Amino acid sequence: MSEKPMVSLIVPVYGVQAYLDRCVQSIVDQTYTNLEILLVDDGSPDACPQMCEEWAKRDSRICVIHKENGGLSDARNAGLSACTGEYIGFIDSDDWIEPMFVQNLLGAIEHNDCDAAGCAYRRCTQGLAYESVPEQHTARVLDRQTAMSELIDNRLIQQVVWNKLYKRTLIDGILFEKEKYHEDEFWSYQVLGRVSRYAVIDYIGYDYFQRTDSIMGEAYSLKRLDAVEAKARRQAYLEENMPELAEKGRINLLFTCMWHGQMAMRSMNKSQEKQAIEILERIMREYPIMADEIKKMKASWRIWYILARISLPLVCRVRNVLRIGL
Repeated sequence: MSEKPMVSLIVPVYGVQAYLDRCVQSIVDQTYTNLEILLVDDGSPDACPQMCEEWAKRDSRICVIHKENGGLSDARNAGLSACTGEYIGFIDSDDWIEPMFVQNLLGAIEHNDCDAAGCAYRRCTQGLAYESVPEQHTARVLDRQTAMSELIDNRLIQQVVWNKLYKRTLIDGILFEKEKYHEDEFWSYQVLGRVSRYAVIDYIGYDYFQRTDSIMGEAYSLKRLDAVEAKARRQAYLEENMPELAEKGRINLLFTCMWHGQMAMRSMNKSQEKQAIEILERIMREYPIMADEIKKMKASWRIWYILARISLPLVCRVRNVLRIGL
């Protein structure tokens, strides 16, 4: 009987002393046991460094990496440099995973000859009554084009990296971009551009804890436009490597620009709003919807696009008043 493959789970750790034990406990309690657990202390200023060391004493599968603070992407990259597993996953240290998270994702990959797999997740807050985790799960297997199309939709496959398991060979050499918000969006399209087969299972295996003091809980700022930059880079990738999806990507990018314009108008002062709109208009000019594509768009989409070409600020104001997209 062949030895079970090693699975490396990379856990960036910073400022989460209230949540770290819950996260690590959920990992050490996995039904799949051949794990390498990398706790990457990203210069955390609280008790997390000591807590990581205590966990390493309790479980020999845990390796602790201490480094100067460099942000989430830098911490994940440090974990990628140190890990040895044949399969790799990323767990955020304020979240936790269900007991069969690794077993079910690895099983979906192996049984369906896939390069990666993702599971369902649930958003959690303090006091939330969680839905029960289903005992049965099925796998849907997607080819490269379908997987990328689903990533653009951000529904069946989401931009996030933490509810997934990847073959090491799939992600080798793809690093997370430092000093960016929405770092997952800069990374995920590059990975899916390499897959041959991708499995999606409906098992709810990941618990995403939505904190009010997290980056996503912060007030909207110009840094959030990193998400638009990430999609613009994805669009450049699609135009060159997957032209069959370029039209879909351009439409998605258009409405992403509209949404961020709406957020800028709702949250920023006039100077910042002007700067944001200029950035969004530039990106829209770089990736315009083609004439034949406009004719094929749904009527409502076509109207918004035509108006946005005339005046993006006007469209954003109207959509805010009508509460469209909010």
